[in-house]
Amino acid sequence: MSTIYKSEAGANEIQRRYREVLRTWPVPAEQVRVPTREGDTFVVVSGPEDAPPLLLLHGSGANTAMWQGDITSWARHFRTYALDLIGEPGLSAPSRPPLASDAYERWLDDVLEGLGITSTSIVGASLGGWLALDYATRRPERVTRLALLCPGGVGRQKMGWMLKALLLRPFGRWGGTPVGTSCRGPGRATAPARPRRHRVDLHAVQAAHRAAARVAFLRG
Repeated sequence: MSTIYKSEAGANEIQRRYREVLRTWPVPAEQVRVPTREGDTFVVVSGPEDAPPLLLLHGSGANTAMWQGDITSWARHFRTYALDLIGEPGLSAPSRPPLASDAYERWLDDVLEGLGITSTSIVGASLGGWLALDYATRRPERVTRLALLCPGGVGRQKMGWMLKALLLRPFGRWGGTPVGTSCRGPGRATAPARPRRHRVDLHAVQAAHRAAARVAFLRG
């Protein structure tokens, strides 16, 4: 059993539902597995075979399903390759090499070689944005253009609010008010919303940044 899941049953259920989602992919597609040094990588390929390549790298805790809302537009102009990142809840190998190493660079080398791609444009969200930027830095000759959607680790990271949240959590709703003020600034006090990690990654990124990605790639 992969260490990215808490149980074998949970892993099976997530993968079962993911396969159901893939059956609703909105454009004709081919599902392929590319052997790499980190294990097999699952890729959903769409778009005209003679179109320029576009690599799609999703965020942490997600999979290729996050691109369903955009793939119809992109597949008109590009040969899209939506990768399931290794070590994430998709259908790729569960390997999670250190981010500070060159392992992901070599992994993407293997993927591109297996797909027969010499250079490509890349769209990356969250962790995928970080990986895209890292790869472009290490392999500039292989990356033609980048669209980074909320790339992880880029810019100053503010973590002080987390300590405040932990200290005030025992005070319930009252404790949530100063934490909310610290995070969003002064304003109307409201009860803190329940965290929805997957919705942030799958929906907010798409809604907030779809236009930016289309401008970057469809209009040059």
